[in-house]
Amino acid sequence: LRSVTEVHVALLGYEYVTGDESFLRVSQAAAGVATGSFVIALLYLTSQCLSGDYTNAYVWDNTANYLPTLYKVTGVYASNAGSILLWAMLTAVVVTTTLLLGRYSTRGARLSQSLGMGVVTVFAWMLVNDSPFTPLSAEYPSVAANGVPQDGSGLNPLLVDPFMAIHPPITFVGYALLTMPFAIGVAHFISLLRGGES
Repeated sequence: LRSVTEVHVALLGYEYVTGDESFLRVSQAAAGVATGSFVIALLYLTSQCLSGDYTNAYVWDNTANYLPTLYKVTGVYASNAGSILLWAMLTAVVVTTTLLLGRYSTRGARLSQSLGMGVVTVFAWMLVNDSPFTPLSAEYPSVAANGVPQDGSGLNPLLVDPFMAIHPPITFVGYALLTMPFAIGVAHFISLLRGGES
């Protein structure tokens, strides 16, 4: 996934620097693969939390059998790695949508899209270093030594609230939607530095 996002950033950057759009379809495909991978990863983590798959250290750390469905879903983004995965997925969807719509085909648009996918690549790097899919045996060997636990350690009590359940997704949607305006602003300043060339 990280490599796919890196390739996509490189292709969009190449298109910006050279004006050559011969790799446009490849960069669109790379964006689609990266975004699809993030969506699948988030859905898989959600299914693990809902089913109580305690072979996953993240699931064991953030859910428990006694929790209702809403708070099992909340467990998906209750800790750092899950939150980053949710944020990365939303950002990838926003950036890929701007690329696939194809309404803006100027060189500046390619730079904006490259910068946007660069943000997604940073998230991919973060998830490599702090994965929400680390096995329980690797993260908590003393717990896994007795076999797969029958129950999780539970959700932080501060998060067991309906408003806290909806707060992170709403916040991350806002952050994700700001990615492209940020990238457009950076591209504008780069354009000014290049003497106003788009």
